[in-house]
Amino acid sequence: ITPIDITIPAGLHSNLSPRMPRYMPPEWTTHVSPEGGRFFVNSIMQVVTDTNIYDLQLYQRLQYGITEFQALSSQLDKGLPNHSELFIQLANPADEKCGQCNYYIVDHDTQTEYWLHPVDPYEMGIFRVTSESHIKYALQVHYWAHVEYFPHRPIHSTKRGELINILRHAQLDHLTSMTSTFPYGIKECEKFQAALLNVKEDEPDNFYTTSMTARLWAAVSQYKFDNCHGEEYARLDRLQYIGEQPVVQKSVGLTILFGLLLGFPKKVNEDLESVYVDDIVCETHWKKFMCDMTESWKDSRLMHERSVLGGTKGSSIDNHWPCIDMLLYWVATVRFGPFT
Repeated sequence: ITPIDITIPAGLHSNLSPRMPRYMPPEWTTHVSPEGGRFFVNSIMQVVTDTNIYDLQLYQRLQYGITEFQALSSQLDKGLPNHSELFIQLANPADEKCGQCNYYIVDHDTQTEYWLHPVDPYEMGIFRVTSESHIKYALQVHYWAHVEYFPHRPIHSTKRGELINILRHAQLDHLTSMTSTFPYGIKECEKFQAALLNVKEDEPDNFYTTSMTARLWAAVSQYKFDNCHGEEYARLDRLQYIGEQPVVQKSVGLTILFGLLLGFPKKVNEDLESVYVDDIVCETHWKKFMCDMTESWKDSRLMHERSVLGGTKGSSIDNHWPCIDMLLYWVATVRFGPFT
């Protein structure tokens, strides 16, 4: 993007200024998402794109890709169901010779994403898949992301009600358990519920409501995928490992060091492992861990300062056990050092 020098014409964007319509291909409409992204919809062909079809040359290249998709769909006898839509975009709009397009299909009835050909999950950024039923939630994450970015189709009120019930359960789960697997805390769940409950029944179809609801559903779907929801080995406790638990070999020197530091590093390691299970970190538990660590470092610093002040007064402890003050200083320095 390159800024330009312009003069603002008289009456620009007001009722005094005649509005010259931009060229729009037949049957296409333009929309803007709540975050400002522009996209185009052809409800007749059930197609969505973010390629700039105001540009005739880009539109023609995109139309060629749509035609190719329709031919493939007809050849495979896999036409789009009534409540599905195709997302398609030019792979490289800047290259005039490139007609390649990226695509996916979303099914609004089953809230999923799919393709007409086999796809490697790794290419779609989906990792640690354990079964076809498990991957359903990862595809739902992609589906809800699509709805969030392109919120032109309203979400049925029953999905909003289901989402409120999920958040209520998660809130109660946190209130009654220290090891809830839900990624958002009590306050966050309460705020999410309030936002959903404040939706006016006579205005449920606006872009803002749809985008907001879709974003929360994407987070819930990701939570279900991470914890293998509904699988035989579902994670029911955030401290429970589903994958292989890492084994850490401690050297003799490290064991001795842990002892000299009054077991503090071991405790920190255990606490850190409790918030980092299967490479998953929840913000709520991470913040609590960091707050506890900060308070501990502050206490260590205070303990060190008191020990130094006591030494200047010639306390009996320092006279008989000078090594204690040195050890306390060492502990405080190791524990608090990075934050000084």
